[in-house]
Amino acid sequence: MDRILPGVCCLEQHQQSMAEAPERYRPECCPGCGKTGLWAHGVYRRKADREGVGGASHNPVSIPRFYCPACGCTCSRLSECVAPRRW
Repeated sequence: MDRILPGVCCLEQHQQSMAEAPERYRPECCPGCGKTGLWAHGVYRRKADREGVGGASHNPVSIPRFYCPACGCTCSRLSECVAPRRW
């Protein structure tokens, strides 16, 4: 599974994509066991944007989570604009 979803390059686009087509983020298979059929498992919030002029910011950003019923693992999928393991 590719942890980064290509084609979503800015936070505005990420928020629009999450509102209109959240299924786009669902991985085809589990990164742990390789089985298909992951369930949506809510979201977690990340601080991905620095404060802009006048305090404008997109924080917090919602990142979708998925659960594998076969092995019990959870995973998430980030857009290109949200770097993994970074603020």
